[in-house]
Amino acid sequence: MTSIKELNFIQYSRLTVTKDDMKDDLVDKFLIGHYKDGSQKEFGISFYEINDKLAVRLEAFSTSCDIINDCRELLQELSDLSGSEIKPNDIYLLLTRLGIKDITDELNNPKV
Repeated sequence: MTSIKELNFIQYSRLTVTKDDMKDDLVDKFLIGHYKDGSQKEFGISFYEINDKLAVRLEAFSTSCDIINDCRELLQELSDLSGSEIKPNDIYLLLTRLGIKDITDELNNPKV
């Protein structure tokens, strides 16, 4: 079992390498997982613009279900927000408050 504080996240809208590759209706995306030892397990929280409103979607590959299971506290917080208008900054603040490390800047500026 992975502790939630061992996880990292990447915010797509702040990534210089993928920002231009985002689909037209995709406003932002957070990838949450662990990226160590060459392995990558992640799930995403995506924001789509549909009919001029933001729609939030949880997305995962079946190989990452164990990571989602380890994030019960995050899922509970998301459940508490259900029905309200959730913005990308709300997710950013939630992830950092839970102790999940933002590694977006590290990917934008890799150390050589």
